[in-house]
Amino acid sequence: MSFSALILLFPFVLAVHNLDEFRGYAEFSSTLHRRLDSRLLDRRVFAIAAVLLPLAAAAFAIGHYVDSTPASRFVARTVVIALLLNSIGHCAMSIWRRKPMPGTITAIGIVVPYSCWTLYVDRWDVAATAWLLLAYIALGAITIPVAAFLSLWAGYAIKKTCSRWIQ
Repeated sequence: MSFSALILLFPFVLAVHNLDEFRGYAEFSSTLHRRLDSRLLDRRVFAIAAVLLPLAAAAFAIGHYVDSTPASRFVARTVVIALLLNSIGHCAMSIWRRKPMPGTITAIGIVVPYSCWTLYVDRWDVAATAWLLLAYIALGAITIPVAAFLSLWAGYAIKKTCSRWIQ
């Protein structure tokens, strides 16, 4: 399976991981409550954001599959590494708290194997490009909080705009 074809699986991996996080919403939101605006901690906002993020990922994945450019490949690598770093964060938080955090099960069982396999299939020469690997890691570390923040605000905007229909 090609790298571009594996990127088509990214939205599904992300959606399953988001559902795992949503399943433990109360614990997950209590972890974030100090860092986020209280309007973003609403369960419906979180649910909308959990759907929006994989939809945006699907749009990107389809575009990358149809027309893979060096720029889209760079973005694809970055988001795969970002999700891998997010999974490592779930595992670290679970070890720190001495109990599984929401998202840890899918992080270990789905996200880490998917990310590692996708990066292996890509076969870019990491040894020759150590600085590039560091750049991907740095961008990946920035990508997750930015994507989460933007999807939560978009979820809040949708909830507020569609409040008649979303109860």
